[in-house]
Amino acid sequence: MGPQARLAVNLPIKAHRQLKARAAEEGRSIRDYVLEMLRKCGIG
Repeated sequence: MGPQARLAVNLPIKAHRQLKARAAEEGRSIRDYVLEMLRKCGIG
């Protein structure tokens, strides 16, 4: 993995809970789940 940057995002509690739950369903961290979503959109 190359250089990285930190991204802090304020989310509504409901959105955070949904992300956390979906990531957990797949046995992944929120970080890994979001990175995969970004890759699917052609980002990263």
